[in-house]
Amino acid sequence: MDANNHNDKIPVDDENIKNYMIKKIIGKGEFCDVYKAINRNTKQVVALKRLKIRQIQNAQTRIECLREIQVLRRLNHPNIIKHLESFNSFNEIYIVLEYADAGDLSKMINYLRFKNELLSEMAIVNFFNQICEALDYMHRNLIMHRDIKPANVLIKKNRTIKLADFGFSRILSPSKMNVITLVGTPYYMAPERLDKLNYSFPADIWSMG
Repeated sequence: MDANNHNDKIPVDDENIKNYMIKKIIGKGEFCDVYKAINRNTKQVVALKRLKIRQIQNAQTRIECLREIQVLRRLNHPNIIKHLESFNSFNEIYIVLEYADAGDLSKMINYLRFKNELLSEMAIVNFFNQICEALDYMHRNLIMHRDIKPANVLIKKNRTIKLADFGFSRILSPSKMNVITLVGTPYYMAPERLDKLNYSFPADIWSMG
């Protein structure tokens, strides 16, 4: 972590933050940073996600950031990243997640491409089946992900897939099974989403390719 970059600093005089030893920054977004950290009490390696709420001026974006916690608390599946705890510190929100120690699918694909290699058919089928299991579980619980893409598919060293990043997720209800909001990554969006039409769970399936 760059000690000279103020935005990368985490305040350490809060009791919740003191429970974690920050090792390094592993991801950055417009309104969030993700750190590899160690729980000082349990020695568990975790991913500590900091949502910089103070920097978010748009009310809808704030809602989407906080929705991630709401969704994660509802989910309990071996192929979905596990929410361990969340807390507020100095007007910023921290989400503690299980740590995926083999990175994400996007980085794996790019690394193999650099070496002029491809994922094996067996690995593709294995990963695809696990993502399907996660999505089937989510959809049965009326939750749409809305940003399925390789960068949001995390991987453990044992090749277990962990679907992550639920900031754009939407909790539906039996009386309202369609939405029209345009969120997510355009390259992976179903046509009906790009056309600003009503869409539902099949849009997640489209994003898988």
